[in-house]
Amino acid sequence: MDYWLSSIEKKALIGVRENNEKLLVKSEEEYTSPIQKIFRAGNEFIIMTENSLYIVDNKIPTKRIT
Repeated sequence: MDYWLSSIEKKALIGVRENNEKLLVKSEEEYTSPIQKIFRAGNEFIIMTENSLYIVDNKIPTKRIT
């Protein structure tokens, strides 16, 4: 649950690249593989990437990244 606490503390975000590819991002060096699907479950998002599942707060910010 490495992104859970970071999402609550607003230290993680959903980064959107120019080609609309989405990633979970903690820093320039720490991010996930591309997001395949996002499911809403109560006050959380379940995020499925190419390699893993992540649970994050549904108030996680979204930001354009390069």
